[in-house]
Amino acid sequence: MEHNNVKQYIILRRDAKTVTGEPVSAQKLAVMTSHASMAFLAAMMRKHSTDVDGKHHIEFDMSDELYNGWLNASFTKILLSAKNLNELKKAAKKAEEIGLKEGEDFFLIRDNCWTELVPDEGEETCFIAIGFRPMDADRIREVTKKYQLYK
Repeated sequence: MEHNNVKQYIILRRDAKTVTGEPVSAQKLAVMTSHASMAFLAAMMRKHSTDVDGKHHIEFDMSDELYNGWLNASFTKILLSAKNLNELKKAAKKAEEIGLKEGEDFFLIRDNCWTELVPDEGEETCFIAIGFRPMDADRIREVTKKYQLYK
């Protein structure tokens, strides 16, 4: 595996509805993308956090793929576009089909709808993005190949 082939993919939904009927603001999209990018790291930190004398300590082993291929390399992130909620759900299903695990390899990002987004029908939140942990692009290609770059 070449280190420069390690990338973090994020799939962001395009059709989310807002309370005003206007397109989702650039600020909100940036925040949701940030959530999707950081979700894997936050999960690792929570999983490996201990409380010692009222202070949190985090210690974990990081794979060579993550450390050398991404964190100390190009730190590449690719933002892809899902046309709608159904496409976002298909991406999550495909990720599971190829053996990726939710909460470890990918993270479903849901907005609480406290500001501009409207909850999905029958839900209290808006499923807006999927953030994948950084991994070899070949491993995730079956999921990402059907999605275009976000424009």
